[in-house]
Amino acid sequence: MEKNIKVSIIIPVYNVEKYLGRCLDSLLMQSLEEIEIIAVDDISTDNSYALLKQYEARNPGKIRAFQLAVKGRQGAARNLGIREAKGEYIGFVDSDDYVEKDMYETLYLLASDLKVDMVYGGFYEDFGDFKKNVLNRSELGREASKIEISRENREDFICDMRSFCSCLFRAELLNEESIYFPERLAYEDNYFGVVAKYFVKSIAYTNKPLYCYNKRNAESTTSIRNSTHHLDRMKTADMALDFFKGKDDYDQIRDAVEYIYLEHYYIHTVSTIIFYYDKINYELIQRIRDKFLQEFPEYKSNRFYIQKFGRLKRIIFQVNEWSPRIYANIYRLFRKFSGRG
Repeated sequence: MEKNIKVSIIIPVYNVEKYLGRCLDSLLMQSLEEIEIIAVDDISTDNSYALLKQYEARNPGKIRAFQLAVKGRQGAARNLGIREAKGEYIGFVDSDDYVEKDMYETLYLLASDLKVDMVYGGFYEDFGDFKKNVLNRSELGREASKIEISRENREDFICDMRSFCSCLFRAELLNEESIYFPERLAYEDNYFGVVAKYFVKSIAYTNKPLYCYNKRNAESTTSIRNSTHHLDRMKTADMALDFFKGKDDYDQIRDAVEYIYLEHYYIHTVSTIIFYYDKINYELIQRIRDKFLQEFPEYKSNRFYIQKFGRLKRIIFQVNEWSPRIYANIYRLFRKFSGRG
């Protein structure tokens, strides 16, 4: 008789044999026994898939290994995992990361006790020489309590762009609302994160650090230099924007949508062009700027822009309206002196 599965953990895999064993071992050691690990290989060119099959053979019933028939990036791998998942809740783990032994027991008990759609855990950032603990502070409600998402706080919730790898989602919600990832694109998680939040009706969180992000992988999607895949961020941004525009309540959440497009797509894309390309494409920065201004000409009155952007940051950002070249140079200096670049 098949046991009841409480949590399905989905792992997209591509050329990570260096880190994959640590990731899988951390999941196999989970204190919550009623879990399944669904690992989906995106046609790796190293030994990642062979390693997956070895783990599957040694852990029957616990690990299920799949390989995509056609390369589809992380989005396709995660979508296959969602379709295969049998758990009450679904979690996602990047294959170069790892988790604490009690992660899924902690999150599952919190989610099931409070009967919420989504639960956040705290996390570390692993830089090798040290780990940075990132708290999950929220203005929406108290830690370890049920927080209802309503018309009054939905915009604030949508604007809170935390990574979803330290979360659990109610599986029924993802399936009922057909919430999936864009395929064959990088930054597919940006789209999934905001779209999923649109449907979430209740959340909970804990500040206990449970997930560990590997900040040492120079071959991760966000670290590769001079790659055109960085521009996928704007493609997934446009997909998300089209999604929200198609909703009857778009006017009620427009400030949140505008701010996300500004901060997490437009500015982050331009930042990547400045810092991750050997030659800065100023014409491209200008085209991205013009597209944003055409879509959101009144962004300066956005309440999140005013609340979350300090005066200096607003001034630096607005320089881009005059000259992308000057903006890029000023932004480099700002990052250097703020300790972020």
